[in-house]
Amino acid sequence: MFDGIKAAGFKSVRIPVAWSNLIAADHTINKDLMARVEEVARYALDNDLYVIINIHWDGGWIKKFSTDYDGTLAKYKAIWSQIAERFKDYSDHLIFESMNEEGCFDDLWNRYGAMPDQKQKAFEILNKVNQEFVNLVRGSGGTMAGATC
Repeated sequence: MFDGIKAAGFKSVRIPVAWSNLIAADHTINKDLMARVEEVARYALDNDLYVIINIHWDGGWIKKFSTDYDGTLAKYKAIWSQIAERFKDYSDHLIFESMNEEGCFDDLWNRYGAMPDQKQKAFEILNKVNQEFVNLVRGSGGTMAGATC
């Protein structure tokens, strides 16, 4: 498949992963899932493609940042710590995306018009979470520690 993607002229692929589909109560990612994500990423990287790995929609737990920031951050950081550790020695052709199309926090603001007066608060939470992501990835060591965002 990645041979065809490369032959068609694409330069990057995104591997969307719903990590919590196979995660333990202590937020440990299933070893087989992690191995499979790495295997698929490797196929794309071996084809000289840029690869983006993210936290894809995981049943909506990320939306809990607005109501349980600390608990949600603990899960978020546990997931990203494992991902960053697993991939820390990969080249800059591997890119991490903090989260996929998240951050509206419908209880505060919805991009389709509900509660616009809470938009600033929703963005403040999103910026805070993304800064945690940057700090975590840079603090993980390996080749990604010095990456710019």
